[in-house]
Amino acid sequence: MLSLRYFNPVGADPQLRTGLQLMRPSHALGVLIQRHKEGRSFPITGTNYPTRDGSGIRDYVHVWDLAAAHIAAGGPVEGLQEGE
Repeated sequence: MLSLRYFNPVGADPQLRTGLQLMRPSHALGVLIQRHKEGRSFPITGTNYPTRDGSGIRDYVHVWDLAAAHIAAGGPVEGLQEGE
């Protein structure tokens, strides 16, 4: 049995064939990118987390990496004998 667990998937097809294409994103990563492109600041709240700068750290995984992981998970597992 295999279980895949992940949080914060983001991204879309680079050729814009799939995924959300929002003119004004509402999710934090989209707002951060949009403000950076516009030369505007992005306020970060929370300064008492046990991290290097006191802010919350978030990891994001691109949806294409998730798709590749799902495809790989459906294949043979190295080191297992057939029937295990």
